[in-house]
Amino acid sequence: MTRYCSFCGTKIREDGVFCEGCGREIKSEKETKKEIEQKFREELKQEIKEELEKEQRIKEEKLKKVRKKSDRSQPLTWKVTKRDLIYIAIILFALFLFLVIVMPYIIPH
Repeated sequence: MTRYCSFCGTKIREDGVFCEGCGREIKSEKETKKEIEQKFREELKQEIKEELEKEQRIKEEKLKKVRKKSDRSQPLTWKVTKRDLIYIAIILFALFLFLVIVMPYIIPH
């Protein structure tokens, strides 16, 4: 089987250890496959690590948003407007009328 240099494409003798064209060391197919597999594993590990770190950052950002929304360190404030005072007055007046007009009929003397 004829072999060629994977770097420069020069034809290599069967017993050749170095490429005559570029001078690089020629490795056996087993060594090359092992290197490729090792490189693939390392790249895959790196991609998985990066993906996990990305997911962790996203989770932390979401958690920060939730904590920020649920932060009750500042007291709740309620501004009383004129409309609110009018509603309160109407409700109190209706309660007064109920007590004065209806209650005497419900609770006899």
